[in-house]
Amino acid sequence: YVLQGLVQIPANPPSRGALTLFGKRQAGKILDEGWRFLPLQPFVFGAIIVNVTKKNLDLEPESIRTRDLAAISAPVSITYTPFDLIAYLNVGEETGANNIIEDVVAEALREWAINDRDPRTWEAALKKRGDAIPILINAILGRAPDHPITHEELAAMRAGNGQMDCVALGIKL
Repeated sequence: YVLQGLVQIPANPPSRGALTLFGKRQAGKILDEGWRFLPLQPFVFGAIIVNVTKKNLDLEPESIRTRDLAAISAPVSITYTPFDLIAYLNVGEETGANNIIEDVVAEALREWAINDRDPRTWEAALKKRGDAIPILINAILGRAPDHPITHEELAAMRAGNGQMDCVALGIKL
């Protein structure tokens, strides 16, 4: 009985477990790494183990057109960490989150390049590519494109150590 209920949440790679009761995920019930005792496991209690290491997503250079219809490409790299396991599992874990982020980034880049404000030409787009970063961050987080982001937050994001929550995907950028 005791051995049957022991579950190990691995520490390498860093993982956490979403507790299940009769196969249903329990919101807010997260198991940290280490040995856990789950009575009558896997019939009554169980755990869905999720790898919570930082994920680095390098998107293919997105070809976008500026208002003068010149084509430019924009490579994008994003680092994120799962934090809300239930939401992260609901979007399909790493594969689902990556697909959603890729779609959101592509659309945000197209809107940035073709909008009524700057950049109006391909030269301006190349000079102002740093202006697209807050717009992309806000798009992924589901906020308005002009939502303010502090210089400290932007610096942390560029270093891959951001602490901004994307609740819909269950990740921290």
